[in-house]
Amino acid sequence: MFYLLLIIKVQMFQGINNFVNSFATPKVQDFYSKGWLTPEQFVEAGDQLTMTGWQWKKAQVKKGVDPPHPEKMYLIANATSQTRIKEFLSFDFQNNQGQDGFLCVDMSKKQQQALNEQETRVYTISITYDRKYHCPRLWLQGVALNSGLPLKHQEIYEDIMSVYQNETVTVEEHPYLHYQQVTIHPCNHSTTMKAFLDKAKQNGAEIKPMQALFIFLKFMQSVMPTVVYDTTIDICLGVD
Repeated sequence: MFYLLLIIKVQMFQGINNFVNSFATPKVQDFYSKGWLTPEQFVEAGDQLTMTGWQWKKAQVKKGVDPPHPEKMYLIANATSQTRIKEFLSFDFQNNQGQDGFLCVDMSKKQQQALNEQETRVYTISITYDRKYHCPRLWLQGVALNSGLPLKHQEIYEDIMSVYQNETVTVEEHPYLHYQQVTIHPCNHSTTMKAFLDKAKQNGAEIKPMQALFIFLKFMQSVMPTVVYDTTIDICLGVD
């Protein structure tokens, strides 16, 4: 009972804290102290991401939506998934922790063949700036390559780790495309970003705001490890 009450208190505190922060105006220095990005820093980080194939898009804006830039409203890229999370977790992984602390997969030929036999899915990933949480937000839509049919929201969940399905994955209206998409809710993004910044600093590395979206996409890989997208540029996190 004690631990249950403690969890409820923490969740209440986080909810109140997020509500208060939603009225704050982020400052440049908040990136290091809170893991926040200003709209200008988001655009600068997005410009860096376009070097790896991502594209800026603009759209018709509904009343009440305030884009970070009139010409650079959201980022978009394609990704693929060749296996579902259920099968992915059944593989025996070797050397599963990389130098920067992220999952590295070393599969046998048999496992690789099993992966290749899965239905390939093609995803369109978009990243928007969330003004309430002062951070990036990721959105997903996809199609089954063989049939060409759009993926249902529940099918997209098959490519997301179950722990996140129950906690941070929601279905909401995309602010610029104006229809329902699966999205990774940003309520914990700034906290995660701050943890990366602190760990990098402890190891003698410094992450700059313009690198923020590369870091963001790295920790999104832990949410949906079977969805493969290209960032090309490797960031030294200084994380063991």
